[in-house]
Amino acid sequence: MDIRQSPLVLGFLLGRFFGVTVRVSLWFFVLIIFLCLRLPIVIGLWASALLFVSILIHEFAHVFGARRTGGDGDEILMWPFGGLAFVSPANNFRSEFWTTACGPLANLLLCIVSLPAVLSADVFWESLRPIMLPPLEFSLSNLPGSINSVFVLLFALNFKLFVFNLLPIHPLDGGQITFSIAKLRWDRNTARIGTLYASMIVCIFLAIIGTFTKSTDAVFIGFALFMFGLQAHMQAVFAQQFGDLGFEYGPGEDDEYGLFREEPEPQLSMMERWKLRRDEKRRDKEAQTQVETKQRVDELLEKINVNGFDSLTDAEKKFLQQASSRYKTQSD
Repeated sequence: MDIRQSPLVLGFLLGRFFGVTVRVSLWFFVLIIFLCLRLPIVIGLWASALLFVSILIHEFAHVFGARRTGGDGDEILMWPFGGLAFVSPANNFRSEFWTTACGPLANLLLCIVSLPAVLSADVFWESLRPIMLPPLEFSLSNLPGSINSVFVLLFALNFKLFVFNLLPIHPLDGGQITFSIAKLRWDRNTARIGTLYASMIVCIFLAIIGTFTKSTDAVFIGFALFMFGLQAHMQAVFAQQFGDLGFEYGPGEDDEYGLFREEPEPQLSMMERWKLRRDEKRRDKEAQTQVETKQRVDELLEKINVNGFDSLTDAEKKFLQQASSRYKTQSD
């Protein structure tokens, strides 16, 4: 099942920017309604808009981080609990680490940009509170103060996103970074199960802290992330126990002709299946490009054979030179 067919990610196309398709989940509007009911309507609307922009920048940072380190990314889904960047980092620690880390770093950069407004309003420490928002003033009669409040809100939201995403909890960025580091010491399955255990322990502590501080938000977040971690842990354990079953053929005690077991389907997550399909499409596209390039080269060589090299236009000469260099690099 394609992840885009799930009702949890049902949404609409926003557009394509920098080679990245951006889609918005319909559930994102539930977040807007929640914020407007929980906060004064003006603050709720501004918080929704700034969260959307901040999360979008966060996810684009993941995509650019992957591309910069040898990977790729071509789709973003804006979801109520944060965005989902469909990226494929290169198969090395550097790419995996920076692809993940670029997201929180983008939030940190937005904090730095909006810091002067926070300092001028003298609400720095109030802006660092993990749940509550600092004092804000939105008034048409005080336009400069309202603009300053927008930047204060931008700082407060991005600081919360920065700290929250660095928690070593699955599926947050901190959990992914922890997993990448753990793979340097242990095999993939052991690293995955170990980091998921640690993730669920942190979730329990988060829920306990929320209980003692009477913060229903912290309790809800801790419980919700614990369920995500528990589901991922069950999948990892199942894959570890049954993922190695494969094709076997050999003599058996009760069957002189031997035993035959069909290899089961590999236990892949929706994201891993999406990546496999995306990589297959990329390979098909590269193969098609090579075929088209070869056909064009053959046409130009035939033109040279009939009319000579000078009959080529500057664009045709440039194309032939680039194609020659590309094929030479691939053959080397």
